[in-house]
Amino acid sequence: ASKLRATESYTVAGQPAPEKGLTLTGASAVPGGGVHAVFSRAATGESVEMDADFLVACDRGDCDPALFKCLNDAEIVYDGHVVIDAAFRTNDPDVYATGDIAKFSRRYATDGGKLQPLDRHDPKESGFLLADSLIDRVRGLRPRDAPPAFNAPKCESVILPGKCQFLFVARPARFERPSWDATPGGRAIETRSDERGYARIDVDADGIVSAFYYCGDVKVDSQRMGCIVGLPVSYLGEDLSSAACLLTHLDRDAFSAVFHEGFAQAHRSAVALLSAPKDALAESFLGAQNDGAMVQDIVIDFVRRHASDLPQLAIPSRA
Repeated sequence: ASKLRATESYTVAGQPAPEKGLTLTGASAVPGGGVHAVFSRAATGESVEMDADFLVACDRGDCDPALFKCLNDAEIVYDGHVVIDAAFRTNDPDVYATGDIAKFSRRYATDGGKLQPLDRHDPKESGFLLADSLIDRVRGLRPRDAPPAFNAPKCESVILPGKCQFLFVARPARFERPSWDATPGGRAIETRSDERGYARIDVDADGIVSAFYYCGDVKVDSQRMGCIVGLPVSYLGEDLSSAACLLTHLDRDAFSAVFHEGFAQAHRSAVALLSAPKDALAESFLGAQNDGAMVQDIVIDFVRRHASDLPQLAIPSRA
């Protein structure tokens, strides 16, 4: 098929001839399906109305003129994005930026690597990290020397024609080069259900959940599914690969703690504890525990601390 150009419209046999020079001014859903679109004819300014099964609109990416003028007048460095340092500061140390408009300076890229624009990261996490930089400044601490680690997955959810949801939740690196293939050395676990649609979990070579896909009529909470991305797949049960439906499997009470908003941070704390060197003083407090026992204790402690949020989980009381 030939590539479509934004300045032209295309139709099928039996439909009105395509027109050029129309600017979309409004659109609304039609009861029962379809869309009613309103255009303005550039040559005359007259209004043109059309009904269609669906409407596709696009435009060239551009910077808002008023915003660009403000940045230019303030002499803020702009290179397709507002350039920031590791502490989210622009070239004016009193002006901070994050989100879709910002990117880290190229000087932080190492070994020929490429830093991802901040629109590849979860905006909520970016905001928290910027707030941390502001707090450090107020406390008189030295700004960080390298960009912070981003742990939160990015979620994209759209409603397709027919009210079918497509959801993609993944670690930030997966958005740099989107691909349907699992990561090298990894695997994909997928199920298809007439009632709950298609679901898939990608696991990388280290056994970490790197992405979650869903397509179906039942609406799935993207933020909830983001909770499992970045965690070891072992948290999701030994029988995950044989599950008839991934969504039904994950709805089990046994995994409710995994979907708690604080569990991912608890996991990262556990990893940091396990990777820390063990000295004699630490072992005198912790005892000679193996890694599995320590992780189990951390998870149990998490459930105890959040018992009011997780009433479906019963943890034996301490002796």
